[in-house]
Amino acid sequence: MRSHQFTIVRSVCGQFTAAVLSKFSEYRLPDILGSSFNNRFFLLPILFLLFSFSTYSQKIAIVTPDPAPGSESALREINALFSREFDVVPGSMSEMIFAAMKFERPFNLSTEDAVKFGESVGSNYFLLLRTDTLRRTSFEREAYFESYITFFLVSCKTGKLLSWKFYKFEEDSPGASEKKLLDSLGSYVSELTKTIRENNRIGPDDEAAGSKFEIAPEPAGSNDLRPPMPYLRKKPEYTKIAGIYDVLATVDVAVDIDQEGNLKNTEILRWAGYGLDESVLETVRSLRWRPADSGGKPLAMRVLLRYNFKNIDSESELNNR
Repeated sequence: MRSHQFTIVRSVCGQFTAAVLSKFSEYRLPDILGSSFNNRFFLLPILFLLFSFSTYSQKIAIVTPDPAPGSESALREINALFSREFDVVPGSMSEMIFAAMKFERPFNLSTEDAVKFGESVGSNYFLLLRTDTLRRTSFEREAYFESYITFFLVSCKTGKLLSWKFYKFEEDSPGASEKKLLDSLGSYVSELTKTIRENNRIGPDDEAAGSKFEIAPEPAGSNDLRPPMPYLRKKPEYTKIAGIYDVLATVDVAVDIDQEGNLKNTEILRWAGYGLDESVLETVRSLRWRPADSGGKPLAMRVLLRYNFKNIDSESELNNR
């Protein structure tokens, strides 16, 4: 009950903050603070409180789609750390809503699906977690234990992956590697909090701005219309870290090509993390493009590309057994 009341207070204070800051924007701050010492002494604490409540009005949902045994400690610590500055959606609610949406690959969402989840859970951001402790062997070490954690920080407004982070610790015992990971969570959450604050500074018009390029119709080639096409196709690199963790993923990217064949913009519409999004963007930006045309007239157009990734080495090992 007390938690529910505090949530209401946060919401009301968030609305009050917006109203007061809007009113303050009509005046120059030096004029307000410069009127007298008493005014300065009175207003500065108020401004501090207003900005504090403004941060608290942000909601974040934290989800672990496939929790590993023993991951509860890390999840509790992450929830506690985020609760210091954000309104964390109750874990049971976040997990239930996420599971109900039945995503085929929960760590490989389209921006559209990410927005739908954000709307359903009622948050500004959501964080997908994967953490585990694995027994490893190598030529250098006979046997050791690796504790890792990966974060997917997503904007609920745009569905974009704002940050993907991966950390791991290797020790001779599982308890030692897990302790090192837990001791480092504070700095990791601080980095993610910084990313959220930076994203909050982006204006709503800039964040929601879409492409002005027309999307190439399906099926391509109808009505004498040819979509943009690269002169030479290249395959994005399947990153080393994706191979180590046997990642199966799809990356969708929208590419804007002007009437002269120049690449004007790219936008990831399905993200995967593990460096695969960056691999796709690097490949797309290295291509030379033939512009779209209709009846011989070049056109500016957006084309949608899909790249599928899988661990071929892992598949070969299975086939050879």
